[in-house]
Amino acid sequence: RAARLVLVFGTVGCSLSTLACGAGRVRPLPAWWATASRVASDCSLAPMHTILNAYTIRCLPDKREWGRSRLWGAVTWGLLNAALLGPAIDRFGAAEALAVANLVTGVLLIGVVLALLPGQCGAAGGADE
Repeated sequence: RAARLVLVFGTVGCSLSTLACGAGRVRPLPAWWATASRVASDCSLAPMHTILNAYTIRCLPDKREWGRSRLWGAVTWGLLNAALLGPAIDRFGAAEALAVANLVTGVLLIGVVLALLPGQCGAAGGADE
């Protein structure tokens, strides 16, 4: 169940976020369209993060490791954005770079969904227990 929810929320969120970028368009998207797409994207992605956080806590053998897991996730996110996304925006433009970033995020969701399959949680059991 968790895998399906993450897949649905992630797919919808990344798709709407890509629409908000307007990549490859000759004319910029109207502000209302970009705003509506972005709001819908954020509303779709917010539950996904909560589901993933709950699943991660459930899978950790030592629940006190949660803080360290979040810390390294935040550090990695910051470093990757600074090292990859910033230069890509400078070189290709914001809309195209963000569209590719959304595509990569969507592809990475496949790995997340595979990790959420039953039996992937070690001693804690699978996501559907």
